[in-house]
Amino acid sequence: YLEEYQEKLQLSCDTFTYLTQSVEGHNSEFQRLLSEQSTHVGNIDLLHNTVLLLLVLCESTEAVATMIDEELDLTLAVFDFLAEACYGPCERNQSAIATKLDAVIAIRNVLKLEVDYENAQKVTKHDKGEKDAKRDRVLTVATARKMIKLKVSAVQLIFACFEGRAQDN
Repeated sequence: YLEEYQEKLQLSCDTFTYLTQSVEGHNSEFQRLLSEQSTHVGNIDLLHNTVLLLLVLCESTEAVATMIDEELDLTLAVFDFLAEACYGPCERNQSAIATKLDAVIAIRNVLKLEVDYENAQKVTKHDKGEKDAKRDRVLTVATARKMIKLKVSAVQLIFACFEGRAQDN
């Protein structure tokens, strides 16, 4: 069951990596397409659905603290996609993300995460597999690094939402 779950997480991560690459370079046409498909009968708001996914992944600080590596990878890919969708700046996407309470809650839960990098342990692949399978994990150095990178990605999303915005006096 765990291997199947990990495979689905990896497939999801690959999907978000593709989406991120699609909006890189301030591709404004694709950035607009994320929330509105004018040539299609119905619309699928990928930004809104992605923010909802982010909230499911980061529903609490405890949920973030107990993520397996593949969940961390997916969460990183989601943050990267949302940030890239805002760059340009794309004010429509910035507003769509920044005004969603779900995004704010997810970011808050990630930023509240305390990472005890100093006490993280080096674990062999064999040990790591046993610990993850039992969900009786030891914080590894690699996982601690991903958690720190996740916090950085959350801050980058905040900055992306404000890129190019005029300051109110």
